[in-house]
Amino acid sequence: MNKVKFSLLLVTAVAFSFIFCFSSCQSTRSATTSRMLKFNFEKGKGYDYEMNINMNQEIMGSPTKLDISTYYSMDVQEDDGTVKTLQTKYDRFKINMDVMGMQLDVDTDKPLPATGEEDMNPMSKVSMLFAAIKGQEFTMKVDAEGKILEVKRV
Repeated sequence: MNKVKFSLLLVTAVAFSFIFCFSSCQSTRSATTSRMLKFNFEKGKGYDYEMNINMNQEIMGSPTKLDISTYYSMDVQEDDGTVKTLQTKYDRFKINMDVMGMQLDVDTDKPLPATGEEDMNPMSKVSMLFAAIKGQEFTMKVDAEGKILEVKRV
């Protein structure tokens, strides 16, 4: 796979992800009553999350498939009654994409074997990018509605 095709594949995947996330987050304007969803994690407890994005669609007559899984954990370190401080860590990334006949399959728990040609292999570059993010930690300050007020890298 040449660099141009790989770049197109990566840009397409990111664009699909953003479109999917934004369209999924739209609220229904026809709701007659509203409910407040509270962010009520308990101090001293930890929470593990898995977020999956799965899209299967057709673009210009060509089937497209995108599966992204992100695993992360959050520990509630502080709670002053209005703001919670969360220690967050990325645990794993997986992406499987088939766009216009180009395949991309990366999993941080299954790194690509070293071949000595990592600089020439676009898959290796993506794998190294995700591997660099895996294990990274940061803290977030979040209010009762889940609004992120601050993010700091640990």
